[in-house]
Amino acid sequence: MKKLSLAFMLVLCTLCTVMAQRNIQGTVTDEEGEALIGATVSVPNTATGTITDFEGKYSLSVPDGTKAIQISYTGYKTTEIQLGTSNTLDVTMGIDAVGLEDVVIVGYGEGSRKTNTTAIASIGTEAFKDIPVQSFQGALSGRLPGVVINQSSGTLGAQSAIRIRGVGSINASNQPLIVIDGLILSDQVSGTGFGGPGTNPLININPNDIESVDVLKDAAATAIYGSRGANGVIIITTKRGDFNQAPTVRLNYYAGYSDPTNTYDLLSGPEYVSIWNNGIDAIGGNPGLKYDETDVPDTDWYDLVTQTGFLQEMSASVSGGSATTSYYIGGTYRDEDGYVVNTNLKRYSLRATIDQMVGKKGKVGVTVNTSRSQNRRAGEDNAVASPFTFGALANPNTNSVDENGVPLVFLETNIPVFNGTPLSNIQGSTRDAVTTQLLVSTYAEYKPFENFKIRTEFASESTQLQELGRELSTTTDGFPNGTAFGDNEQLININWTNLLEYKQAIGDDQNVRITLGNAITRERFDGIDVSGLNFADDRLATVNSAAEINDGGGERTDFSFAGFFARVNYDYGSRYYLTLAGRYDGSSRFGTNNRWGFFPAVSGAWLVSNESFFNSSSINFLKLRASWGQSGNGEIDNFDSRGLAAFGRDYNGNPGFGFDQLENSDLSWEKNTQIDAALEFEVLNRISGSIGYFRRTTTDALLDVPQPREIGIENAVLLQNIGDIENQGFEFEVKFDIVKKKDFTWNIGFNGATLQNEVTKLTDNDGDGKEDDIITGQHIIRTGETLGSFYLVEYAGVDPNNGDALFFDGDGETILVNDAPGSARIVAGDPIPDLTGGITTQFNYKGLDFSAFFQFATGHQLYWSDGRFVEMNFSSLWNQTTAIRDAWTPQNTDTNIPQVRPLQNNGRQHSTRYMDDADYIRLKNVQLGYTFKGIGGSDASIRVFVAGSNLLTFTDFRGLDPEASFRGADSYRGGEVFFSRPQSRRITFGFNATL
Repeated sequence: MKKLSLAFMLVLCTLCTVMAQRNIQGTVTDEEGEALIGATVSVPNTATGTITDFEGKYSLSVPDGTKAIQISYTGYKTTEIQLGTSNTLDVTMGIDAVGLEDVVIVGYGEGSRKTNTTAIASIGTEAFKDIPVQSFQGALSGRLPGVVINQSSGTLGAQSAIRIRGVGSINASNQPLIVIDGLILSDQVSGTGFGGPGTNPLININPNDIESVDVLKDAAATAIYGSRGANGVIIITTKRGDFNQAPTVRLNYYAGYSDPTNTYDLLSGPEYVSIWNNGIDAIGGNPGLKYDETDVPDTDWYDLVTQTGFLQEMSASVSGGSATTSYYIGGTYRDEDGYVVNTNLKRYSLRATIDQMVGKKGKVGVTVNTSRSQNRRAGEDNAVASPFTFGALANPNTNSVDENGVPLVFLETNIPVFNGTPLSNIQGSTRDAVTTQLLVSTYAEYKPFENFKIRTEFASESTQLQELGRELSTTTDGFPNGTAFGDNEQLININWTNLLEYKQAIGDDQNVRITLGNAITRERFDGIDVSGLNFADDRLATVNSAAEINDGGGERTDFSFAGFFARVNYDYGSRYYLTLAGRYDGSSRFGTNNRWGFFPAVSGAWLVSNESFFNSSSINFLKLRASWGQSGNGEIDNFDSRGLAAFGRDYNGNPGFGFDQLENSDLSWEKNTQIDAALEFEVLNRISGSIGYFRRTTTDALLDVPQPREIGIENAVLLQNIGDIENQGFEFEVKFDIVKKKDFTWNIGFNGATLQNEVTKLTDNDGDGKEDDIITGQHIIRTGETLGSFYLVEYAGVDPNNGDALFFDGDGETILVNDAPGSARIVAGDPIPDLTGGITTQFNYKGLDFSAFFQFATGHQLYWSDGRFVEMNFSSLWNQTTAIRDAWTPQNTDTNIPQVRPLQNNGRQHSTRYMDDADYIRLKNVQLGYTFKGIGGSDASIRVFVAGSNLLTFTDFRGLDPEASFRGADSYRGGEVFFSRPQSRRITFGFNATL
């Protein structure tokens, strides 16, 4: 009897459970009645949901009493439908022209693009899908207004310079903060530059894993990051699985070829000899310096040190989920041979994410990303012995190998030059950098009740870079007995964040959301290096085989940041929106008197199109927003505020130490204050965009102030908060949906930003009542001028009577011959573009798709240091560009190129002769593809495509690449380039399969 009662109770409970459920079914279609496959149908704020099948049909069991269901689909407005008495519910989705309901990441949270009150530029997977880029920076370049990303070199794995709304610092970093899945990434591990930009510490972020990128531009958005937000914040969200999603497998592969976008048009061997010899005769030089003009060798050094590069990348991922679990697993392998011989980049990455519901109120998740890159490099930018640089400079009237085919170690010249040749350097040099990285992000989230959420996040980064280099005795840097070096860098970076979020409706038309939190960052860096020379045999490969260990060193350093932050979002009547934010931040880097700082912000928006009086039939969406805020720049060296002593000094064979740096207890962060106002709109459901103005002011800028030698420290400087810099401009973006049909869409988009940069305050060190200039090389920092302007003698052309190079004096009147005095220097231009942006178009017709993207910059200059070598009228032995054909002669007096005077200086001085306008427009990416859908009667699809990168560049710049506009990732010194390798031109073919 008891068994029967128990069975009866179980049956009764089951019946009650079934009776408490309600089954809703229907079909989801677009505006033209076509089925939407894979649309998500769910109960709001729960894990209950499903997806539509191949016919757009769905069936969903919901708890009895459910009031609404929600339907979402990429590219369509998310729709919430109230449930009535019927269990059949068909839904028609409307296209979301501007993605107003898209989620944007706002820093320690998320919001709606429609109601956002700050300046956030966002881009989704369209920037990364099917584009063969080495890093995510390359995919973003030119696509977001106010965000300038310059590929500083075409070297594989080279750093990029990222500038958001200008350049605001002199001695601190100008790079933005980069956050991936809650982890603030470090940029400390960059290795040896070999004369170039060094290794990109972000190279291991796999573009295939990125779901979206949100760029926080104004201080109202970045204030939540406090003392680290002055240069903007880039938030990367990676792909995750979806709950209630059937497993989806994606396979991608592409392969292709690359070559440099530009090389110099140089003299041939016979032409070199002819012009050289004529120059010797013209100046009455030593006949013994002339070359024999019979049977002249003709070596194309560029051809010997470059190749057609090959690249391939393959990736695979699987994602999906049940009602309580979601997952994503993806892996990528990339292998690329550069266009410089003996250069290669391999990258392996594996990423796994899992999210798990814990009961009905909790959720936990973990993301693990492991990657390894192997970068074989050669001597790079700013190094004369670099194979690509030396390939342009080496005289062509010489042989490259001896009679046995062995590369020559010396150029066959009538005047000795340094050892090595481009060919011996490329064959005798090995420089390998291996970077291993592990990123781990975890979180736990609990909702004790509907409007309250508690979340804790813990993330860590472990990065190790190992470099090994060997220069044989046949190379420029290894002559006569070879050299070797080793370098090891290791970084541990830990972030811990805790969040509380509370939402509350006030009546029927007001809502408040409060976010409170704290964040802690701790980072430690260790590095050690060693070098040796004098090897008994070139076959010996490692430093320990050197007869002499000539140098070595080590470094250990760390820092910490701690912050407490709050944000309040308020909206009234779905028309008025207000956000208040602030962060109280502390850093170990700053002086004991200024260890903590407060960074506030306020922003608001008025959704005009939601007003009752707004009855426009053509304007679908209209919003005004404005903001004010402050953030800080704490990206300086870890011990800049401390009084330091330097050990390891040798005093007559005895170890000792000496004072090395003065203490500054008052040292504090640079303060970045921004005001921002913008208008966002959508017209006729076809035209959408925004236009806005910003003014970014840096105060308390950090400057190295020289100190008197009497303090006992030679060449002493003290980092102080002295100086102001202002950046201001307009930003705009607009998208035209020209055709918007089910089987045919075509759109064109434009984005751009103007920028005016000015130094508004410096310090007066010499007490003359005038703020001092800061002159470094060919750059000047002067009040009233653009930061890092070029400071040069003005070139006046050629004296038509004798072929002399001419220069203006400081008054712009008297013409000087040859050496103009330093006082004649003028502010001649600047490297910061007045206007940057991009143009894109996308075309889809049934299965066919086409897209093209152009990037442009205008209103700036570059200082072309290459020209002082390849266009210097044979003042040295180096090869020259074919422009020398137009040099002054008694028969050719109307020219801007001085007379050829071998081994004499006639116009090679630093001057505006080598400063060029660097305006350009570049076809950055173009693609053509076709998608085969419904393969095998399922929803599987395969897309095949051909793509090109950097196919065309339109510019008057005489150098190799007008995009190489910054000297370093952090430096304000832009535009002084020296044989910076040009970008790669790539053609690739591939496929994308979704199963």
